[in-house]
Amino acid sequence: MKANPEESTTKKIARNFSWLIFGEMLAKVFGFILMVYIARILGSEAFGWLNFSQAFLAYLLIIVDSGFPMFGAREIAKAKEKVSVISLNVILIRLLISFIVFLSSAGLVWNLNIPYEIKMLFIGTFLYVFFKAFEPFWIYQGLEKMEYVGMMRIMQAGLNLILILMFIRSAHDLARIPLLMFASGMTVNVLYLFVLYRYFASLKIDHFIPKEWANYYSGAFPLGVSAILIQVYYNLDTIMLGFMSTQEKVGLYNAAYKIFLAILFILGLWHSTVFPVISQKLDKDRLQAAAFLGKYFRLTILACVPVSFIATLVAPAIIMLVFGGRYEGATIALQILIWNLIPIAISGTYGTLILIPLGLTKEVLWAVGCGALLNVILNFMLIPAYGFVGASFATLMTEIAVAVVTYFMAIRVLKVEFIGHTLKALFGSMISCAAAVLILFLFPGMGFFIKHIISGSLFLFVYLIFLVLAGDGPFLMEFAREILSARKG
Repeated sequence: MKANPEESTTKKIARNFSWLIFGEMLAKVFGFILMVYIARILGSEAFGWLNFSQAFLAYLLIIVDSGFPMFGAREIAKAKEKVSVISLNVILIRLLISFIVFLSSAGLVWNLNIPYEIKMLFIGTFLYVFFKAFEPFWIYQGLEKMEYVGMMRIMQAGLNLILILMFIRSAHDLARIPLLMFASGMTVNVLYLFVLYRYFASLKIDHFIPKEWANYYSGAFPLGVSAILIQVYYNLDTIMLGFMSTQEKVGLYNAAYKIFLAILFILGLWHSTVFPVISQKLDKDRLQAAAFLGKYFRLTILACVPVSFIATLVAPAIIMLVFGGRYEGATIALQILIWNLIPIAISGTYGTLILIPLGLTKEVLWAVGCGALLNVILNFMLIPAYGFVGASFATLMTEIAVAVVTYFMAIRVLKVEFIGHTLKALFGSMISCAAAVLILFLFPGMGFFIKHIISGSLFLFVYLIFLVLAGDGPFLMEFAREILSARKG
């Protein structure tokens, strides 16, 4: 019996998403252990210098990226037979950018009036731009080989941890840390590039095409600028809070923001898994792609809306569990920030999964640019009067604006149903929320954490019953079967 192509796609997505979740989560566990060890070994001053150098590195890595990972993954997904040509030339372009960025930044640091050890720390940290240039995760993403991406993340984080535990013993070893991280990262990169060109591609001299570099750069550049603008409105609120409010408020806001970003991280992995699939579908058959995206968005919004409601309900317990009682004030920030999931799910579908695969990157840049400008204006208006609550609302209004602009840009080329699915998820969540709130008010004497666990569980129970009664039961059951089938496979 011939397999249903849609079923095969669902299995592939489920398998790839499982690998990404597994790899990224385990890598983050290794990273957390590494951070704790380094902080304890170095002491606060040396640990501060390490983080200071890495903060500068983050901006250099944006320049090296320049939108090439998403651009390259999209092009490979659409034409896997060109993986050798695309990967080789994109790596060489990024390598050239890395040389320019490294020499410029290292030269600047060398001429600063700071201790020699700190100069070497910064220069060693800046070597990481070369690791970024050679990092091949986007190539495997385009090939839809997410198991390689997941294992790559685990190996990089694991080797990092092993080397640091072996060779870092005191604050005197501070300058060694970036060198060890660079060595471990490059080791894994070289291994995976070898696997790539040994089993999935073949390198030939005629694959080197410098005359195409300008076209590659022009295709990736809007994505790179968009990434910079996104960083602007993700970080600007913290910077402005630091100037306009107290450091305590900055700490409360960032505590809530870190929890929100941890939840958003899963949605980002979901988008990354689907991106190469939809890039290929849009290149071949837009009607089929629209049908697929309809199912994708239906599933995504049926999850994001209730998560927003549940997180709002149990935010006090989440803050208390993760950060402790001193961060109780961060609750309201989390209750506002979590609602960004819904507009991000919309803009992710219409922007990341429609406009970018179709090559309409300038439209994405326009949407993100509007969001960055609005964020600056709203932060100036709201932070002085409302502090981090104002910053939270500014972020939410920004994401809503980006979603609206992205939506109207995308429907001109491809229409995907979203209003009906969103309203159904909102209605079902409101009913479930009403049932859960009853628990909070009817049993005021119940233990703090027990009360929130029961209310959250009741919400999920009522919501699932609503979906079954609303006709989404077969859809969800079929998806669950596909996931289980993919895991067994």
